[in-house]
Amino acid sequence: MPDGASEIGAKDITFQMAKRSPGKKARVILGGGRTTWRPKQKDVNYDGFNCWRTDGLNLIESWMNKSNVLGMENMKGRYVTTKDELLELDYENTDYVLGLFSESHMEYVSAEKDSNSQPSISEMTESALKILQKNPKGFFLMVEGAKIDKGHHEGKANRALMETSAFDDAVLTALNMTSEEDTLIIVTADHGHSISFGAYEQRGVDVRGPSDTMKGVDKKSLPILVYANSPGFNKHYDVDEEKQIIRKEMKDLKYTDPDFLNPAAVQSWESTHSAADVPIYARGPWAHFFHSVHEQSYVAHVMSYGACIGPHADRCDDNGGSNVFKGSLFITLCSIFLILDVQSAVFSPSSRGKPKNEDQKYWMDFGKEELRVAEELYRKRINTEKARNIILFIGDGMGLPTISATRIFKAQSQGSTRGGEESYLSFDKFPHIGLSKVYNVDAQSPDSAATASALYSGIKTNYYCVGLDNSCKKGSLESHVNESAWVTNIMTWSQLANKSTGFVTTSRVSHATPSSLVAHSALRKWECDKAMPDGASEIGAKDITFQMAKRSPGKKARVILGGGRTTWRPKQKDVNYDGFNCWRTDGLNLIESWMNKSNVLGMENMKGRYVTTKDELLELDYENTDYVLGLFSESHMEYVSAEKDSNSQPSISEMTESALKILQKNPKGFFLMVEGAKIDKGHHEGKANRALMETSAFDDAVLTALNMTSEEDTLIIVTADHGHSISFGAYEQRGVDSLPILAYANSPGFNKHYDVDEEKTIIRKEMKDLKYTDPDFLNPAGVQNWESMHAAHGHTSYIQSMNKAM
Repeated sequence: MPDGASEIGAKDITFQMAKRSPGKKARVILGGGRTTWRPKQKDVNYDGFNCWRTDGLNLIESWMNKSNVLGMENMKGRYVTTKDELLELDYENTDYVLGLFSESHMEYVSAEKDSNSQPSISEMTESALKILQKNPKGFFLMVEGAKIDKGHHEGKANRALMETSAFDDAVLTALNMTSEEDTLIIVTADHGHSISFGAYEQRGVDVRGPSDTMKGVDKKSLPILVYANSPGFNKHYDVDEEKQIIRKEMKDLKYTDPDFLNPAAVQSWESTHSAADVPIYARGPWAHFFHSVHEQSYVAHVMSYGACIGPHADRCDDNGGSNVFKGSLFITLCSIFLILDVQSAVFSPSSRGKPKNEDQKYWMDFGKEELRVAEELYRKRINTEKARNIILFIGDGMGLPTISATRIFKAQSQGSTRGGEESYLSFDKFPHIGLSKVYNVDAQSPDSAATASALYSGIKTNYYCVGLDNSCKKGSLESHVNESAWVTNIMTWSQLANKSTGFVTTSRVSHATPSSLVAHSALRKWECDKAMPDGASEIGAKDITFQMAKRSPGKKARVILGGGRTTWRPKQKDVNYDGFNCWRTDGLNLIESWMNKSNVLGMENMKGRYVTTKDELLELDYENTDYVLGLFSESHMEYVSAEKDSNSQPSISEMTESALKILQKNPKGFFLMVEGAKIDKGHHEGKANRALMETSAFDDAVLTALNMTSEEDTLIIVTADHGHSISFGAYEQRGVDSLPILAYANSPGFNKHYDVDEEKTIIRKEMKDLKYTDPDFLNPAGVQNWESMHAAHGHTSYIQSMNKAM
């Protein structure tokens, strides 16, 4: 404590825990940290944590003495310091327990089972529950896997993974000892860490080590787990005689050692926390109140509300029953309308007002409002009617770090005076959220063709395969034409139900994500006949664009909007193909083929339009247009411009609006896929600014769809096909620009941030001296590579409207 503390009665944390409520009234405290409870001891190794009592108090004795604690005067307690003492407790005759098993933090989990001298987190959880479950009125227990954080801070991913595995065991212990009928279990994180996971690896590869197959530009194995900043940078780099920075081959390092230091983009004393969102998993009473993106403080409100204690104790009547759902139908309907009004305000940039005093009252009121929204969602009858319309939004490469950073970036771009962290994207307040596991059948880190195939068909497949099952062999013509391996998908199912279908993308329309809707291909790169291998024509193997233009379901689509004219027609004079040399060599003009619907059942008399510019699209006569093909670039569409309305091509929001105007004409409904493809492109190029700008534009497209549809008959899903190996966080204050604190595991940006001085020491450039607000700025990376790679971690799906309980 600082000077002057005793004069004003300021007490340290352990004093408060031992002698004041609620700590004094606790029945279980298990963990490490004996040193803060008692005066300095002889022959004790404090291991750098020089924090002991100088007031002469023994707070262990103070806490154990419950003679002055109302209701606990006659209870029996035990103080334990070893694993054996804890496990041998006489629980029937023990009402409370204090277990302090180390002077400071407890030891890491050992790789050798049962070799730990201290109790495991699972054993402590079991012991705690045996004590607490004796109270017929119930209990509250907090279990922290603290050493996960410690491992990450030290840059030791192996330690963090071992600790997370042990933490999972503790959750399983709690599940086995409780019932979901009366016990609310919440599993969450207080924050994440600036680590990324992924390197285009096959299934089953050791996540602790390097890639078995992928090499960086230096022809050395790429690491799978990389920190943005940690003590590990210097362990992976040397300088040669020519003053070139040389990366060590990871396979030559002891990467399975629990104390192995993983590579990092920046050398630091420790790895920093991440600013990305964290998941909340819940089971038991009122678990369904976790339904959206919530402020972290909301967790306390749900616990209070669910148990009828604390600020929400008035929820229950004297007999423990609920007082919540006793209002009239009139009140319920009014409340529903209020919810819709609140949500529309959240989506509006104008809702971001002046700075507020975020004091206790602010957060209590905020929590009550969140609970009110949850109550109304629960009151509403689950909509099990048939969904007339489906819109699937895919943010290509839009992982949680990207979403979290964009939320701040977008609010700041729109003039937020509160920092931006408190803002919401349009889909953040969707009533239901899920996490998806994105691995391919044969790959740990996925590719977009295989992930899209899974999203559309419900069948996972192999890396680089389009619309085929897992019998697909990458690049095999035999697999390509094997119709028994072809999978049907949501576009075909919709057409069979006489619904209108279409898709919007900012990539080439023949690229991985859209192609999986309309084609079957053993290689995602077979976008035109020029790209097909020798022997293709002899066995009737057709490229992706041919299938899209001349076969169902692509031929029957009513909307195709995006880039990629080049794959639809023969090579053109005076066209800049920008390195994508994929045109037709069969003489076909597939634009004309797709536009001709004379042989398409049910579309023979329909009127269509082919458009190539923003103005042509926006000026469409929608009443007299039944289908539209819009190809606005030779290859991928251009990036969003920082200057509003300066783009010469339509925005993803404008394309979404146009698509809906066409598709909504069908009274039987529609299916629409909208892909924010350039999010992925920005990340691949190591340009986080580009990725955030594209995610912001993607969010605008979601808002457009929300404004043009009704949740009564339209199911809207917003998800990602995968994430990217980017991390977000550097212990910054609220409102700081998120752009300079984004780092990749691997990308073209490494060399832009490092030099070598005369003493052959690696010197990092000062980020503030670089043009980090430039849209094409290359963010730092742990490894120099041609491009940033996809992440292997799971991603979030946001669901609005029909059948949302699923």
